[in-house]
Amino acid sequence: MDIDSTPPDRDRRQDNIRDRLVRADRRKENNIQFTTVGHGVDKHMRYDEDLWFEDGNILIVAGMVRFKLYRGILAKYSGVFRDMLEVADASAGDHVRGCPIVAVTDRPQHLVLLFTLLFDGGRHPFLTDPKYNIDFQDLRVIALLAFKYSIQHLQTEVVRRLQTCFPSDFEDWKIRYPYSCSEHITLNKNCGPELNDTLNFKFIDSIAVINLARQFNLDQLLPAAFYMCSQQITEDIAARVRYGDNDVEELSRNDLLRCLHGLEICRQDTTMWATELVVETLGDCPGHLDCDQLGDDWVLLPKTFQLK
Repeated sequence: MDIDSTPPDRDRRQDNIRDRLVRADRRKENNIQFTTVGHGVDKHMRYDEDLWFEDGNILIVAGMVRFKLYRGILAKYSGVFRDMLEVADASAGDHVRGCPIVAVTDRPQHLVLLFTLLFDGGRHPFLTDPKYNIDFQDLRVIALLAFKYSIQHLQTEVVRRLQTCFPSDFEDWKIRYPYSCSEHITLNKNCGPELNDTLNFKFIDSIAVINLARQFNLDQLLPAAFYMCSQQITEDIAARVRYGDNDVEELSRNDLLRCLHGLEICRQDTTMWATELVVETLGDCPGHLDCDQLGDDWVLLPKTFQLK
């Protein structure tokens, strides 16, 4: 005998209410701010020509810039956007030319980068070419918005590229930076595409990497990021790094102290390592110090920077 497992209408309504409450809590946890826009939105507004589709069915407004997009694509890749669109439908806000309007607090130039990745049919080299060299400033924006709006495939690619350049394993570090103890990587210079074929960054960008790792629980990035940060001069470790006109990254007080503490430990270890090397050389020792000792020290990085 077939059993009808379809819940009654009342149960369906209760499930729907619970789902909406869960989504509302998720928006609150992610600190998402959005409103539907009322009268006057069509005046004094600019639009992005590359992200204005005449047959689009949703208007996203950021500052004085608007984007006319396809709601189905936004909803497919982002549950957060899907919830926002539901709120826009249920609200009394105006429509413009038949399109509901959602206003967000993100910077328009940041959304251009995000929407370009979502609406190019997956053909952008950031997604199709593992060795596509992207500037860290752009990757940082993608990371912030991908995690804010829960866009899984962008999160995955961001983390992959960061892990490639900030590896948790010493063997991966040796492959990525074979000359990291020589002039090939100098302080405050671009590591460059010849060494980092997935991400173009500077040592000082490690400050933002530490903050991203803290914000999104990417703890595997922290040892290498702290180590790289500690290789700068003290003024740069404590610097406020500016990205664009208004975005600033700096270490928290606790992380600044961790970095300076780790720097002192690294200096002590370097002095001991150099002394042992001189003793072996003067004593005509047939053995030599190699990367094994450095590998042992690498394992201790979390302790060095008080991460555990």
